[in-house]
Amino acid sequence: MTPALTPRELRPDKRLILFVAALAIAVAFTFQGTRGLRESTECRYAECAREMLETGDWLVPTLRYQPHWTKPPLTYWTIAGSMELVGRNAWGARLPIALAFLAAIWSVYAIGKTLWDPATGLASAILYATSPFAIGAANIVSTDTPLGLWQLLVVLAYWKAIRSGADRRRRAWIFGLWFFAGLAFLTKGPAGLLSLLAVFVFHAWMRRRGRDLPRLFAPVGLGLFLVVAFGWYVVVIVRYSGVLGYWLREEMLGRIAVSQIDHNPEWYKPFILYLPILVFGLGVWTYFWPVLAYRRRAALHLSAMKRLFASSEPALFLAVWLLVPLAILFVIRCRLPLYMVPLFPIVALATARGLVLAWPGRALWRKVVPLACFAALAAIAGKGVIAYLPSDRDERPLAEAVLENATPDTCILVLDRPAKYGLEFYLDGRLEFATMRPQARPADRDAADLVRELATQPRHPRYLVIY
Repeated sequence: MTPALTPRELRPDKRLILFVAALAIAVAFTFQGTRGLRESTECRYAECAREMLETGDWLVPTLRYQPHWTKPPLTYWTIAGSMELVGRNAWGARLPIALAFLAAIWSVYAIGKTLWDPATGLASAILYATSPFAIGAANIVSTDTPLGLWQLLVVLAYWKAIRSGADRRRRAWIFGLWFFAGLAFLTKGPAGLLSLLAVFVFHAWMRRRGRDLPRLFAPVGLGLFLVVAFGWYVVVIVRYSGVLGYWLREEMLGRIAVSQIDHNPEWYKPFILYLPILVFGLGVWTYFWPVLAYRRRAALHLSAMKRLFASSEPALFLAVWLLVPLAILFVIRCRLPLYMVPLFPIVALATARGLVLAWPGRALWRKVVPLACFAALAAIAGKGVIAYLPSDRDERPLAEAVLENATPDTCILVLDRPAKYGLEFYLDGRLEFATMRPQARPADRDAADLVRELATQPRHPRYLVIY
């Protein structure tokens, strides 16, 4: 039986908290603007946000100035706002992701503290802040790190409501739960509700066991969720015909069952893409798993695990929080490694709890702090190496070469080149597209018409062709 920890053992030193905050800031921001945006995900999000700034249309996301309905606009809005403040560059595009990562680290700390104690919360934050998978995801412009933040805040609000004694505070946290769920939906649609679904399953199970829990389905909270989550959708559906059909057919049915979007539909891909991340994504911290398994081997027996889940609500919740979304992600036929970002904090929380129980008090920090410094320095060094490695997915060098040879009145023409968006971003949309293929994108010009124009009456004094 694990001895009870004293309040002093559970309360980390303030200097340690400041150290962790400095560590998280260093990991989050170093080299964030050094590496060029990579095709296609980063450049696609950055270019959509840049076009919002150029056109002033914040309602309809566009890509190559054509409506781009694949994702809700919240991520585009944050990137566009950031670029307006700090510049239309890689730093401006990645800044919201880095801030979301910092907020996620704090959320992990707050969840661990709320579920157990401050020591577990701080250890969880350290593990999450220095894990290679979380750091790597936070260095990519995409919806996944912000989505993970909103889902963490959903879980935090739920447990704050449970732990709050006053009814007024409970209601406020439940309103917060629905607000954050709405932001998650406005970030990635139905995928943003997986952690909320886990909350529903856990809540229903505990209610059946007679647990006195706050009321989830409060009318004001539901109304807040509907406004935040669906307000933009309603406006767009009313104004633009065919959008609802596209979302239902392509984005939902295509990703869930039909595999029209070719992202690892094979049945075995979840085992290859998801499970290694959950096992090895912590990096050096995975070392403690066999150590903890040996020290607490009696707790690994089936009967002991049943007693644990029956007696420990936090342990049961972590299991439900992991398994319910993971089961759905295994079933749907569109699978990508970054889909694990919202679930990865569970691994950090569970591992940190094991460390706190195995090494209470100062013994824990003597083990954790040096390894945290090593993991953080290794992550920063890795980000630096990657930032300076050449990549054929980085369009910034080509864009710089184009700008060196182009004048303000030069027509920059792209001829039958694969659809990449980095050039549009770095060249501020100064591109025209031409093709020699019969079935081209609607925005492309026919190469034969272009040749005739050049031979008779060129519209520009200079043409620079990229092919």
